[in-house]
Amino acid sequence: MRGIEHKLGYQSATQHNLSEIARDKILQDTQGWNITWVFEGTASQPLLKALDDAGIPYRFE
Repeated sequence: MRGIEHKLGYQSATQHNLSEIARDKILQDTQGWNITWVFEGTASQPLLKALDDAGIPYRFE
């Protein structure tokens, strides 16, 4: 199973985004999902660190 989180514009480590990361990590760890975040814009360093810490790959388009 594969999931892609598309994010538009500037994204930061808001409570909403951090909650999404936590839920995505659970899907990866317990259900075997392959989840990637795709940024069509920019992202804050704290958000990218949270993704790195969770082991969730991301890319910029």
